[in-house]
Amino acid sequence: MTCYVSENMTQNASGLTEQQLGILRAKLQTEKARIIGATRVSGDTKDREVGDEMDVADQVSETEEKAARNDRDAARLSQIEAALAKFDTGEYGISADSGEPIGFARLEAIPWARLTVREEEEIARAR
Repeated sequence: MTCYVSENMTQNASGLTEQQLGILRAKLQTEKARIIGATRVSGDTKDREVGDEMDVADQVSETEEKAARNDRDAARLSQIEAALAKFDTGEYGISADSGEPIGFARLEAIPWARLTVREEEEIARAR
């Protein structure tokens, strides 16, 4: 009996099918585009008239929030770009620590995940 496996069903070292890899790559590219778009919008500054002390305090608070959001986005963008680069090397979906496959459900929730759920839990417990 001959068994044929469709292209969508072939798996790489991570155990992910080509179809799953396509879904995850698209999620990463979408999130990357969202971050880049959000950074451009939040980087826009408008000259505002300075009002009373409360207005100044609000502006400072808003500026600090934007800076924190930009820092988070920059870190996330770096993680996304690292994940996308792993597609080219065939290392996507494989734990950076143990070399074990990262499950599809985890990657679907966090496509830039570098570790398995168990490894993340061990790190969280150690903290």
